[in-house]
Amino acid sequence: ARWAPSASGIELGMGEVGMVGALADASALPVADVRTAFARTGCLGLVACELQIAGAPSADATGGGAPTGLTVSEVLGTALEIAFTSGDGAVERKAAIAARLLRAASPVERLY
Repeated sequence: ARWAPSASGIELGMGEVGMVGALADASALPVADVRTAFARTGCLGLVACELQIAGAPSADATGGGAPTGLTVSEVLGTALEIAFTSGDGAVERKAAIAARLLRAASPVERLY
């Protein structure tokens, strides 16, 4: 996935398997359960939106589902942190960083 202009060459370096792991970590569900939900929906964003994540913000009290606080700077900073994570254990560290972001995101924010 690319999170910066094409000319920058910056990519997350995190594929479907890593995101499934991050969702499993954030939701405390077995990876197999996340894979099953992904097979059902065909979209990891929908899976992320549906998952119950302890401590994560919820939709606002009026039911409008407005995001509850992540800023563009926080999301971009975390994406760059993932992109620049390398070396031994990078896959696991990237998944842990993504899980941290997922825990801070509301269901609507997790969709994206």
